[in-house]
Amino acid sequence: MDVRKKTIKIGILFIAMLFIGGLILMYKGNDAVALAVEKKEGILTAEQVKVSFDSVSGRLVNEAVKEAQEVRKGDVLMVLDSTDVDLSIAKTEAQIAQLEAQIRAGESGIGLGYAKASTDEQQSFRQIDQQRAALNSAQSTYANQQLDFNRKAALLASGAIAQSELDNAQTSLDVAAANVRAQQEQLSRLLGGAADTGDTDSMALPTIVNERQETANKTHDVEALRQQKRQLEVGLKELQVKKDRLTLRAPEDGRVLKVIAKQGEMISPSVPVILLESKRCYYERVNWCKLGFG
Repeated sequence: MDVRKKTIKIGILFIAMLFIGGLILMYKGNDAVALAVEKKEGILTAEQVKVSFDSVSGRLVNEAVKEAQEVRKGDVLMVLDSTDVDLSIAKTEAQIAQLEAQIRAGESGIGLGYAKASTDEQQSFRQIDQQRAALNSAQSTYANQQLDFNRKAALLASGAIAQSELDNAQTSLDVAAANVRAQQEQLSRLLGGAADTGDTDSMALPTIVNERQETANKTHDVEALRQQKRQLEVGLKELQVKKDRLTLRAPEDGRVLKVIAKQGEMISPSVPVILLESKRCYYERVNWCKLGFG
């Protein structure tokens, strides 16, 4: 009997504890459903996304959504006036096009400059060869005139010829000598200060060296133009990014709770213009989307 009474007392005590515990849970709202509801309520503000324009300002020209409207990620929400940015993009593109034309012209000029230098070099080599031949001929003529003068001088000494013949030989010798000097001066001008090694094709003519150097200097000008173009291209990309930011898009799927800014207003950077209710689910253990709570 004592054992039975003791067992009954324990059972009654256990039931009483369960009853009291249930009352406490009901009073504090700590049952599973209440806890889930409390968590849901606790993240309501976290699900609201304040959408603003990133680093750009301007006049609002297109209010593309209305309150309570469902939107998908990437949908256009608002658009700012892009007139100034469009003008800057057009101006930069025109400057880039102009530089590209200058670069093409410069590159073409460089190619033509080197080709002309090579042509001038070959022509100078041929002229030098011809002048060297002319000098050799003049020197040969001078040598013959010198022999003729010496012969006639000997004949005059022996009384075989008249003085006039020796005078004529002297005149011819002087003319031949002058021709040698003239041909030598012309060869020197063609050489332009270069040493006459006798091997024309291996000579470095100063005039041709200078011509090639002037052409090489033009490559620096073209490179400077390329650098300017690269800087403008960077600026163009920045303008294109700025223009893209003038169009505000939905950062994620959701519903428009409130349209804060109105068409025609001036908008400042990072100032909220739309309040968006996100459709994101925060708790993996309780999927509110599937349960119909979100």
